[in-house]
Amino acid sequence: MKHLIGIMTLVLMASCSREVQLTVVAEGLENDTLFVERCNFDERLHARGDRSAYRSEMDTLLFVDQRVEVTLPAEEPLLVNLYSPVYRRSDQGHVYHHPAGRIDLVVEPGEKLEVALKPHRHGHLTATISGSELNAAIARLDNQVRSVQIDMYANGFALNEAIRAKSKAVDSLRNRSRNIRSALHSVYAEYMKANPASEASAYCLYQMGPSRGEYYYRDLDKKIFRGVFRSVGELTERYVEEQEVRAELGSRIAEGADAPDFVLKDPQGKSVTLSSHRGKWVVLDFWGTWCTWCIKGMPRLKKAYEEYRDRLEVIGIACGDKADQWRMAVEKMRLEWVNVIDPIEAPVEKSVSAIYAVEGYPTKVIITPEGKIHKIFMGESPEFYEELKRIME
Repeated sequence: MKHLIGIMTLVLMASCSREVQLTVVAEGLENDTLFVERCNFDERLHARGDRSAYRSEMDTLLFVDQRVEVTLPAEEPLLVNLYSPVYRRSDQGHVYHHPAGRIDLVVEPGEKLEVALKPHRHGHLTATISGSELNAAIARLDNQVRSVQIDMYANGFALNEAIRAKSKAVDSLRNRSRNIRSALHSVYAEYMKANPASEASAYCLYQMGPSRGEYYYRDLDKKIFRGVFRSVGELTERYVEEQEVRAELGSRIAEGADAPDFVLKDPQGKSVTLSSHRGKWVVLDFWGTWCTWCIKGMPRLKKAYEEYRDRLEVIGIACGDKADQWRMAVEKMRLEWVNVIDPIEAPVEKSVSAIYAVEGYPTKVIITPEGKIHKIFMGESPEFYEELKRIME
């Protein structure tokens, strides 16, 4: 908790020439405090969930007579989150606020908004917002998905516990998480279909992300991306173009086809090519340190590698990873095969995962000693190990 303010007006940075003014009123809060977090909207968008890639500032507000006024510095559009003091700490000490106890605002410099909070059980919040047509619509959408968020959070906590306990319930809880997320996204999808010219539809696309929102983006009025959501439109347009390139590249990937050669860097910065391993069977393992199933499958892959390494080489291709994080994981897990990284910043036409039409992780591609694609397996597949055993013996 960085600051506790018991006055009517909070000025976080008086030197800024442009400001956003928020008036927050509430009745019946469990306590008289509220957290406010702000960050540059574009920085948050481009960070893609990586909290180390953008700066945010959080302060604590103290209500006086159920009311507090907040002045925020704003040179660029901000994402502002208001949180109830309900949170849960992870084992790593991070603080995670319940999504149903968070109010999202996308604000531009000079705006004045009033947020009327309504508390619910266990710190969950809904809101009515005036002073901004966009944020009023965002609040209505967020109020609509509250029950889904509550369900998602409870299921996520149960899933974490099941993973920790190595319970058989993990798979069913994972499936339920996917179903809950689909229900959440369906709210945004229905809104976009019904309101193609509403700026709030751009917010829905922001919440869904390009991969899930691409289909709906095609029918939206592109005028809604001229303002605060310009980057959302640009990122989605880029994603659409990349998917077209991926589709064209993927059309060349088939069993029996020549395996495309590539040059990638190992942890020491040395170049590694696929062609340099001609004469041995090769497994390309597309994975990421962020991929639970990839990590879960490593012990079995290591066992197979030890058994067949006289005839087989494994090339682990890390995707979507920062280089430092990848190097640490390779060392920590003692991955003794060839390890390389597919750079995040690489254009799609040079991305090895795109060239091999990888759609999910892990994906394993078996390459013949002659450099042909033998078979492709997506997911942690028992069939992969059966096929590996067959060709090795």
